Amino acid sequence: MSEQEKKPAAVSTAAPATDEVRKAEEDLKKAKAELDTRLEEMEKEFDRRREQLEKEYEEKKAVMLRDMEAARVMAEDEFEELRSQAAAHKKEIICGVSIAAAVALLTALLCGHGRHSRR
Repeated sequence: MSEQEKKPAAVSTAAPATDEVRKAEEDLKKAKAELDTRLEEMEKEFDRRREQLEKEYEEKKAVMLRDMEAARVMAEDEFEELRSQAAAHKKEIICGVSIAAAVALLTALLCGHGRHSRR
């Protein structure tokens, strides 16, 4: 065979290899595009989930702060009620002690006066 006959044969065997390379490159581009698309979708899902979690956190934080404020107000109200009750009990005790002291004084005066009048 001459050299000219060999060249077309070499070209014809090179063409299928080039087609395979092109097909492989196209498959690679498709795979890369699919991966890029999946990555974008995952990033969007991640952002959506992050925003959802941030919103849930803020809602729970607001509820917790509201509950804490309500508990503080209730504690202050209870403290004021206890303070009021303590003041009332203090007045009752002072009144009771004053009455007891007055009774003791009157008893002492009456008993002392009665002794002086019998002599």
